[in-house]
Amino acid sequence: MRKSFKKILPFLALIPWIMGTAGYRIAGMGVSDSLYAGLGLYLTSPMSDDYNLWIELARWTAPLVTATAVLSLLRHIWNNILWRMNSLARDSVAIYTDENRKICFGPKVKAAYPGEICKGYFRSHILLFSTDEKNLRFWEQNKDILQKKTVYIGLRELEPGLIREIEGVTLFNINQAIARTLWKEIGLWNRSGPQKGKSNTIHIAIWGNGPLSRQILATGLQLNLFSNDQSIDYVLITDDRSFEIRHPNLELMNQDRLSFCRCDSEEAWNRIRSADLIILADSFDCGLFQNILVNANGDIYYYSPKLWDMGEILASTVSIRPFGRDADILTDENIRSGKLIQKARVVHQQYTLQKGANPDSAIPWEKLSGFLKESNISQADYAEVFTKLTGRKKEMELAELEHIRWCRFYFLNYWKYAPQRDDEKKLHNSLLPFSELSDTEKGKNLAVVKKAGDAGIYDHTRQA
Repeated sequence: MRKSFKKILPFLALIPWIMGTAGYRIAGMGVSDSLYAGLGLYLTSPMSDDYNLWIELARWTAPLVTATAVLSLLRHIWNNILWRMNSLARDSVAIYTDENRKICFGPKVKAAYPGEICKGYFRSHILLFSTDEKNLRFWEQNKDILQKKTVYIGLRELEPGLIREIEGVTLFNINQAIARTLWKEIGLWNRSGPQKGKSNTIHIAIWGNGPLSRQILATGLQLNLFSNDQSIDYVLITDDRSFEIRHPNLELMNQDRLSFCRCDSEEAWNRIRSADLIILADSFDCGLFQNILVNANGDIYYYSPKLWDMGEILASTVSIRPFGRDADILTDENIRSGKLIQKARVVHQQYTLQKGANPDSAIPWEKLSGFLKESNISQADYAEVFTKLTGRKKEMELAELEHIRWCRFYFLNYWKYAPQRDDEKKLHNSLLPFSELSDTEKGKNLAVVKKAGDAGIYDHTRQA
């Protein structure tokens, strides 16, 4: 709405001139003189004593347009002066966006929001437009300015693991941050076992037609691993078959199950009624929300990026909780210098040491492919779950869970099993059930368990 208003603002500014010109023409003035006299009204100095309603309206509105333009110009100049001063700080960052979204920074960070105009003098730059295409187009148009800067690009639709490496650019997935935060709030691995007389299976229904629902499912498959006899029944209720098409033969490697159904099917409502946990991944739809509410018997989590919504005033016999709030997701921690990324860097360093390579000659983090970065991030992310399980599970069981997570990550990134490994064709000979691995491969997973760091970072990893 705000952006649309800015587009029509120049045309609105012409209205006093049109009214003034029309008024002078009605008063009998020639065309050229009327046009010139109409412009004069913007300077609050009428060039004629002629009077009628049109001239009077223009005489009062034209100076307002002039004053607004002057104030806008002064504000623009002041902002540029302020931004120049802020850019001299040790940690200065420019955020480019076409939405009214703010990032939570610490007190020492000097931030500016210059809209869609590149300000190359800042040290860091965050691209946070409404679509991935706009982000990448902005980068392409300004890459000569930004190439020597630290740049972060937010993604929603594109999978980082499928994108070629862009030198000097860090990609962060907003939906992945939302999904990670959600599952850690739910914390299935912290829950007590099933109550007597109830099924051991946890039924989870994810409802959504966009990339967020797919990301919630993919992240859940990698984080929700806490027992080798667990049974989680996932159902993705969607009219978008993208996940199903991209992963037609996804192997989960344990007793978990995954199915799909359409939003308008009776099966969808049966699954809602039987679900222990319901996740609504689309933007808030009041009608759909109420339909689900009266059919649900399990906890409901619904996507709500803003601080207040109608879900907060609904009463129900089940728990209703929002997730994905901008204040929780759009933070400097999640975007630039996140602890998760730092842990992932350590994972990469430890992998280099494990392989016996000289750390100085190893591939630096910045030059890793998107897939390898995501592999390290997945490993580091699961470390938080892993450390919760340490002491509660035997080492070999933990080793098996780590192997399942590793396999799921590879399967979700379109790798397949083959007797001979071929990285170019995304084929790997270790994508097998844990029981079918060689003793050497089992030992790699067991080493992960035995040398897990106290801070929740693996000391050794299976990056390859």
